[in-house]
Amino acid sequence: MLRDLGPVDLPALRKLIDRDPLTNLFVDYRVELSGLQQRWLGGNIWGYFEAGELVSACHAAANFVPIEATDAAIEAFAIRALAAPRSASSIVGPQESVLRLWSQLEPSWGPARSLRFDQPFMAISTDCTTAARGSAGC
Repeated sequence: MLRDLGPVDLPALRKLIDRDPLTNLFVDYRVELSGLQQRWLGGNIWGYFEAGELVSACHAAANFVPIEATDAAIEAFAIRALAAPRSASSIVGPQESVLRLWSQLEPSWGPARSLRFDQPFMAISTDCTTAARGSAGC
């Protein structure tokens, strides 16, 4: 079952995000910022449930960002995306999930403008030591 997530779903979504916190950092930030209140989120987060448990999600706004996306969830996300006017300009996330979702959207959305199969995901392994975080020295 697919439905929009709201504030009541925060604990389940956080548990899902925490399975891979670095990969899911973008969505985690959006969830933290918005509390899953749509007016602050700037879109929706769709939740895919199996036997009443949240097993996958997708940030659906200017970017589609699948989270822990199963094959069944990818299919549900694609059906939902195709049922409404196109809102996303990109799909970002783990290559496997992105390619599976794109393969279902491309016939209706048309060819991709830019495919980035080898785009690095970077993280620092130590705390920033500069006085002003975000400065060129960090």
